[in-house]
Amino acid sequence: DTGTYKCVARNKAGEVSVVTYLKVHGAESEPEPSQLESFAQPPSFIRPISNTMVTEGTPAKFEAVFSGVPTPEITWIRNGIQTLHDSREYKIETIDRLTNLTIYKAHPEDTGMISCRAKNVAGTAECSAELYVQVEEETRRLAQQLNITVVQKPPEFI
Repeated sequence: DTGTYKCVARNKAGEVSVVTYLKVHGAESEPEPSQLESFAQPPSFIRPISNTMVTEGTPAKFEAVFSGVPTPEITWIRNGIQTLHDSREYKIETIDRLTNLTIYKAHPEDTGMISCRAKNVAGTAECSAELYVQVEEETRRLAQQLNITVVQKPPEFI
């Protein structure tokens, strides 16, 4: 009975599976090599994140549905270099095969590429989307009011 077992549940909404290895201890049993890799499936995104536009100061949310066996490790990345973590600025949640990133109060400097990476022993998958943070209309008006026009005159001697 020692071996790898896989349980699959399917319905109209999709499919989910789990793989486990069972080791039965008896008299003088030899160690079995891990068979998890033989059932491993590389990660993929069933529903990738999508481009998002928000107004400055409002939340920005990205959501993805992924698959892979064993369950992939999820990483969120900003502009290809900054790994995002739970903090006062960001909330990252992964429940079952759903992951999401929430930027609590988006600022214009948050504008850029957001990526979600899924990685397991069978491989890596990544999806990316653009975040564009619009400056509030009030801020825009204020910036226009402060726009100073310089009128040039020839030099005068006093």
